[in-house]
Amino acid sequence: MANRLDSLEHERSITQAQMVHTEKLAALGELAAGLTHEIRNPLDGMLECVHYLEVDPNKGARQAKFLPMIRNGLQRINEVMQQMLTFARSGNISTTEVCHTAEIIDSLELMLQGQLMSHKIKLTWHKPGTCVCLCNKQGILQALLNLVLNSVDAVEKSSDPEILIDAQCDSQWVYIAVEDNGPGIPETLREKIFEPFYTTKSSGEGTGLGLAISRQLVRAVGGDLELSQEPSVLSGARFTIRIPIGYEEE
Repeated sequence: MANRLDSLEHERSITQAQMVHTEKLAALGELAAGLTHEIRNPLDGMLECVHYLEVDPNKGARQAKFLPMIRNGLQRINEVMQQMLTFARSGNISTTEVCHTAEIIDSLELMLQGQLMSHKIKLTWHKPGTCVCLCNKQGILQALLNLVLNSVDAVEKSSDPEILIDAQCDSQWVYIAVEDNGPGIPETLREKIFEPFYTTKSSGEGTGLGLAISRQLVRAVGGDLELSQEPSVLSGARFTIRIPIGYEEE
């Protein structure tokens, strides 16, 4: 009996890891267009600098101006690609570490800039000054990414699409909220949206796993993910991640 239970638990863990990885790949796929934009901008700038260096006989003066610009462009591309590679790596979702909340938000911002610019979405960040949390950084990043990508879809038909990411903390918890000015979530769907494979998107456009896995990732580190009962500042849906506060060793 004990062996059977161990086997079932092992199978459950494997299935859970596969679901998380599947949703991670889906999120990376949605970021592809934005990633292209993030790389193309600095790449275009560097190519222009190289062109000027090639045609200008006075290369010495030009080099002093353009080489730092080329270096900055390459560093930007490297940062974006490194963040994507780190996010893509699988790991134990319940492993925790002390993280600066602002650094998590910075990583999220780096991954999303191209996506939001390509959709012409206004994004407002409220970053905490000194909030430290106890979490799995990649797990929380994936949960937040899922929430923001849902908001991108929700504001698609808004005349002035807007998303707000608001992070704050108290003596016990760090709260990171994602809200938008989309149509919101109907009362009848408030619980259904967290069920695995439930989706309001057209066939083939969503896995139906995003919110279920996001909640699972947050709960794995002792937190929770909820849809706010109160109207949001932007009048659309407001999802809040709550994770335990952390303490740095002195």
